[in-house]
Amino acid sequence: MNVYLITYDLNKDSLTHKRIKDAISLTFENKEILKNIFVVKSNLSALEIHDLLSLHISIGEKLLILKIETGTFHDGSWNDLSSDFEAWLIKALL
Repeated sequence: MNVYLITYDLNKDSLTHKRIKDAISLTFENKEILKNIFVVKSNLSALEIHDLLSLHISIGEKLLILKIETGTFHDGSWNDLSSDFEAWLIKALL
């Protein structure tokens, strides 16, 4: 199972925000770590995730998917994220 960071920058259309958040929540095991930033687990490639999620955004809106390599969690830093997320991320990456 792969782990990805997904983030997006959308226009102010709240319907688009709801559509992409619903698509992420219904498709992947995920944690929303900050506004518009998710970490997800998936067997899909980054390109497949992009193709799936791009169906839910409009022209001119931005979408970024980055793979986080599992088994390599040795450098990371965050502040004020939930302990639930921290435990979930470490478990997903080990």
